[in-house]
Amino acid sequence: MGANHQKEIEFLCNIAQPTFGVITNIGSAHLEGFGSLQGVIDTKKELYEFINYNKGHLFVNAGDELLLSLSKGISQITYGTSGDIFGLITDITPLLSIKYNNEIINSHLIGDFQFDNILLAICIGNYFNVSNENIKKSIDVNLTEGTFLFAELTQLGLECIPSVGNFISFKGNFNGKEMFTSLMEKGVVVRPIDLYGMPDFLRVTIGTHQENVRFLAELKGLL
Repeated sequence: MGANHQKEIEFLCNIAQPTFGVITNIGSAHLEGFGSLQGVIDTKKELYEFINYNKGHLFVNAGDELLLSLSKGISQITYGTSGDIFGLITDITPLLSIKYNNEIINSHLIGDFQFDNILLAICIGNYFNVSNENIKKSIDVNLTEGTFLFAELTQLGLECIPSVGNFISFKGNFNGKEMFTSLMEKGVVVRPIDLYGMPDFLRVTIGTHQENVRFLAELKGLL
């Protein structure tokens, strides 16, 4: 859930009724809407408060003292270099590798900051009984499907930004907001990123092959 002012996450929670939640971090983004860093903290905490009210569970970074403090007393599973699900970095030159459950997982991500993201994915997968084999496989899929999706978007004549994350940003000869609305109406979720100074760019998450093929088919039909 995204927000740029207080009470927005509370509003969204009342619609979605989540029973699981995670806050990856709390930073000083969109201060113009929150008024201060404390405003950001209070807004993000709305998710924790709703999960607690809804008798749900949180996934919390064991290395983030602020998140641990805000989530105190709420049912949670922790992750990081310590916690319920823990691992360690084994290599970052140039791609990140980690050790978890006595196995080495070689990611295709750059930067040690991605460690927390990988452990979070493992933590959620573990909670929902996803096998270690399938967890490793899903991390590998990010590279193969990311390469496929980037190539297909480029062949459509779209401008794509190379990415080592789990998403690709692209633009073409279309109005970004109109394309966003059209794709959403077809049940395809993308994200406009004009707020980041990139007008008409859209961001799509790298999915499974079947999901990526469907996204491309819907996109082609609108170009």
